[in-house]
Amino acid sequence: MHRLSDHVVQLRIPTPTLPPSFETNTYIIHSGSQAIWVDAGTTDTNLLQQALTILIQLGNPRVVAIAATHYHRDHTHGLPYIQAHTKAPIYVHEADYKALRAELRAVTNQELEIATIPAAFQLEGLRVEVDHVPGHTRGHIHLRIPTDGVILVGDHLAGDGSVWIGPPDGNMDDYYEALDQIRSSNCSIAGPGHGQALNDASEAALQLKQRRLGREEQIVQLLAKGPKDVDGLVKDIYQDTLPAAAKWVADRTVIAHLERLVRLGRILEDKSNLSEAPRYKAAGEFS
Repeated sequence: MHRLSDHVVQLRIPTPTLPPSFETNTYIIHSGSQAIWVDAGTTDTNLLQQALTILIQLGNPRVVAIAATHYHRDHTHGLPYIQAHTKAPIYVHEADYKALRAELRAVTNQELEIATIPAAFQLEGLRVEVDHVPGHTRGHIHLRIPTDGVILVGDHLAGDGSVWIGPPDGNMDDYYEALDQIRSSNCSIAGPGHGQALNDASEAALQLKQRRLGREEQIVQLLAKGPKDVDGLVKDIYQDTLPAAAKWVADRTVIAHLERLVRLGRILEDKSNLSEAPRYKAAGEFS
């Protein structure tokens, strides 16, 4: 257990996820006799039971809400177990509601109480703000605890590795706005979905946005040398450094960048050969 503030603790729980991460963070927001549980990705009941015992160390507050930052399995597959033991409803943004239902059907047949997340939660003496911030998924949320200067950002920042954004759920323009929201949140500490807490939320968001924008410049420069499809770009960008398990997310993140660059008019997409993958090239260079 790692304490982020007077009212927020982080639990780094081993979870099947993407390298370089091998854990997904659960957070417990607590005040007085009440608590909010945020995310749980593992289905290992021993690990989940160990996590539940942390509540005793916190004075045994009653979990009144289980919040999913987004629907992805490495953040939600443990939620049915948490609900079964706390009787608290699971909350998710309406844009991720159907996808979460589908994800949880893969791990349980039990009847689940899932509701649309409100704009805020009020615990005893503590208000928790909920912001709809699409980017990683359409229904991604941030949870802000203004009195503590803490923002829980799901998969919009990472304490280790990077963040992937991929269509159809992910949108790079939305993601840049999400990073800007973190910078303007007036919160100093960010709790990411994976890895250690970030003690300068604004700087972490700025660095990640600059990294993504730098990737776009790299893509434009590579395409100026000649047309490429997604597979060719991924090979040129990552060389031999990409783990096989992460190839599909690299593909989708590059696609998200390409879609944005097409919208901006900086590159063109060529779908003229329907038997081949679309090719991309710098604007004005297709004949």
